[in-house]
Amino acid sequence: MLQSTSMAAEKTASSTQACPACGATIDTTAIEPLARVDCPQCGEKVRVERSFNNFEIVETLGIGGMGTVYKARDTLLDRHVALKLLRDDLGTEIDHAARLQQEARVAASVNHPNVIQVFSSGTDHGKFYLVMELVDRGSLDDLIEEKKRLPEELVLETGIQAAKGLRAAYAKGLIHRDVKPANILFADEHTAKIGDFGLAGVAAEASGGEIWGTPYYVAPEPAKRFSSYDELVAALEKAERVLTGKDEVDPQRVKKMRRLIVAGALTAIAIAVATSYYFVQKSRQQARAAVASASKTANAIPMSELERQFNDARKQLLTGKHHVAHAAFARIAIDAKNRQPIYNWVRLHEGLSALIARDPAPARQAFQEIEKAGQNGFGRDDVDLAKFFVTTAKTMLAPGIIPAGNAVLRADNHEAFALFLFALKDIAQLDVNDAVALLERFVSAQPGGKFAWIAEYKPLAQKYLDDSRLYATWKNNPKGEGNAAEMAELRKKLKTRSAISEDVSAAEKRLPAAQKKQEPARAPEQNKQAAPKKAELLAQWKSKLIDDLNRTHFTGAITDAAGARYTGIESATPQAVALKTPYGIVQAPWSKLSAPTQLAIATSFIKPGAADAADRQWLCAIFASETGQAEQAKQLAEAAAKIKPQYQEQMSLLSSPATTAP
Repeated sequence: MLQSTSMAAEKTASSTQACPACGATIDTTAIEPLARVDCPQCGEKVRVERSFNNFEIVETLGIGGMGTVYKARDTLLDRHVALKLLRDDLGTEIDHAARLQQEARVAASVNHPNVIQVFSSGTDHGKFYLVMELVDRGSLDDLIEEKKRLPEELVLETGIQAAKGLRAAYAKGLIHRDVKPANILFADEHTAKIGDFGLAGVAAEASGGEIWGTPYYVAPEPAKRFSSYDELVAALEKAERVLTGKDEVDPQRVKKMRRLIVAGALTAIAIAVATSYYFVQKSRQQARAAVASASKTANAIPMSELERQFNDARKQLLTGKHHVAHAAFARIAIDAKNRQPIYNWVRLHEGLSALIARDPAPARQAFQEIEKAGQNGFGRDDVDLAKFFVTTAKTMLAPGIIPAGNAVLRADNHEAFALFLFALKDIAQLDVNDAVALLERFVSAQPGGKFAWIAEYKPLAQKYLDDSRLYATWKNNPKGEGNAAEMAELRKKLKTRSAISEDVSAAEKRLPAAQKKQEPARAPEQNKQAAPKKAELLAQWKSKLIDDLNRTHFTGAITDAAGARYTGIESATPQAVALKTPYGIVQAPWSKLSAPTQLAIATSFIKPGAADAADRQWLCAIFASETGQAEQAKQLAEAAAKIKPQYQEQMSLLSSPATTAP
C-alpha cells in the first residue's frame, strides 16, 4: 500500500558529508546523488552519498524525461529496490510531483506479473520519490540496440507478456498511452514487464483533444487496430504456436504469421496498435513510413541478413528445437526464393528438421521445392553444388531405402551433408545396417573450407548412430526381443525419437501381460549392493529440487519456520533459496523452510504419467523417511513401487539412517 504523502512544497533539508581524505565537511545539498564533487579543502573527488528516508542510493539505473531511476537499498527490509526521483529542472507550470504520485497510485492498483510493482512513495530532502520493484535486466530498447534484429520467438514472447500486462491495467480502467521499447523491461531472460505509467490515463476520461505519447510509437491507423486486448493476445499466441510448431505449418499460414512478426519486430507499434487512443497527423505519417520501410526491407533482405537468419535457425536445430527450426527455415525460404545457393540450403535444412521431428509430409515438400528449383540461378563456380542439390532431393524423394554402397559421396565437401540425410531416411524405414554405415562415414567426415559448418551436426548424428547400433544388436539377438525389463532398459538408452524408439515401444506393448509383470529374480545380497546408499539418494533429491526451482520456479504460498509468508521461490543454490515476497526477493538458508514444506515443494514437481514420476516419488520418499515424515514416506514409496517394482525390493532403505545430511 502506498504511503500517504503531502504534495505541499517542503523546504529542502541541507545535506553534508565528510571528505574521506581530510575530514572536511562538504555541502552536498544541491548535488545529485552519486555525483562526484571536489572537496573545497583538499580537492579530493568525493562521491555524493544520499539516502531518502530508509532508502540508500546505490547506483544510477536510467534517466528519463521526468526523472532519474536509481538502484537503492531498503535498510528496513534489507533488499534492493528501484527509486525514482523527479528532475529539478522541469519547471513550475505543471505539478510534476503530483503527476509522479499519480503514477504511483495508477501502477500500485495493478497487480500482475507483467506490470512493474510499485511498493511505496514518500518525500525527503524536499523531493518526492517513488519506490518500485527492481527490474534491472535492461529494456527492450537496450536489447534492440544491442542485437539490432531480434529472434521472432523472443519478439512474440515479449509482445504477449506486454499485452497481458496492459490488459490487466485496462481492466482497472487504465490506458498506458506511452508504450514503447524503453518502457518494456526484463526481469529475467523470459519475463517482460510494463513500467512507467506516468502518462497513464483513465479510460473513462479519454478525449480526442490532447495527445500524449511518443510520436514514433503512437498507432497510426483509425480501422486496422485490434479491437481488444483479448484479440491481440490471441493473435500473438496463435503466431507463437505456429512458430514453435505447436500448430501445423503450411505456406499460407507462414505468410500470415510472418506479417504479424514483421509488425512484432517493431514491438512497440504492435502493442500500441491495441493501446493508444490518441494520435496526431505527424505521428501517423511517421509510423506509416516505419511500417512501409519494414515491409520494403522484408521483401529485399540483404544476403548477409539471410545468412544470419539461416545460422540462427541452424542453432535452434542443433539445440533440439526441431519444430522452431522447421518453422524458421520455412519462413526464410520465402525470402530466399531464387537466391542460390542459400535457397536450396535452407530448403535442405527444412527437410532435415522435419525428418528429425518425425514429420515426413513437410520434409517431402521441401525436397520437392529443391527439385523444382533445378540448377537455375547458380554461379559458374557452383555447378557441382547445383547438381548435388537436385540429386540429393531426388534420392530423398525416391521410394525405398538408400543402400550405403550406392551413396558414392565425398566426405570433405558439401556432399558429406547428404550422408546424414540418407541415414535418416533409412532409419525411418528401420534399415539400421545401411544407416550405421552412412552415419559412421558422416561422423568421420572432415568437410573443409566454406562447408566446415557441416561438422557441427556430428554430435546429433552420433546419437542416431548409437541408437542404430543398439537397435541392430537387439534385433540380431538369437534369444529374441527379451523380457520386459530388458526392453525397458533398451528404451531408456535410446537418445532420439525415431522409428527405432517407436518400434521398441511397440514391441513392449506386444509382450504378454504375464511377462510384463515378471521381473528377474535376484538374491537379497545383490539387491542390497545394487541399491544406492541413502545419503546418495538424498543428495540426488536435493540436486533435482534445486534444478527444478531454477528451471521452472515454484509459485504458491509458503510459510517459513518463523511464520513469515512468501509467494513462491525464484531460484535456489545448495546453500540458500530465493524466496518471493510482494516487495521483492529475499535470500534465506534452506533451514528456514521446514522439512514438510520442502517435501511439499518437491512433490509439486511430480507429474503423473511422466517417465520420471516413479523415480521422483522414490527420492521424495527417501527424504520424507529421513526427516521423520513416515506416513508420507510410505505413501510415496508405495506409489513408486507400483510403477517400478524394483523399488519394492529397496523398502528397507526407508528405515535405515543416512550417513550424511541432505
